[in-house]
Amino acid sequence: MTVQTALQTALDAYIQSQFQGILPEISASKIPLADLLEIQQVLTTISNSAISPVGAHTTNSSLSVAVTLTQPANASRILLQAFTQNVRFLFTETASATVPTASVGFRLLAGERINLSVPTGSLLKVIEETASASIQYQWVM
Repeated sequence: MTVQTALQTALDAYIQSQFQGILPEISASKIPLADLLEIQQVLTTISNSAISPVGAHTTNSSLSVAVTLTQPANASRILLQAFTQNVRFLFTETASATVPTASVGFRLLAGERINLSVPTGSLLKVIEETASASIQYQWVM
């Protein structure tokens, strides 16, 4: 088996396991060897930089006023997803600093998720744009 064939087989198996028919038109057999090697390097880098959860996976649906998501010790990132309605978020340095409103702050659309780096000592505040928004989040290292 050639290097190219081995990489194609491994990548096809990965595509099938991760996307399960969502992207049926993708096949590693159509990818040139140089690109396969680059993809292999990227996948190796990703798998070597796995995230580790810190604390509990949390749901919050009380977002009519800005809430502060408290960064645990050892956490440097947050995985954040909006559900049902759009939300806004801001980073601040103090509790009395600017807070997000329904029209101020970075917008996260309903259904979208984001992986944010959170500087140590920063506060992350979130608010709904429209009633009945909810978020789920997980702090990670």
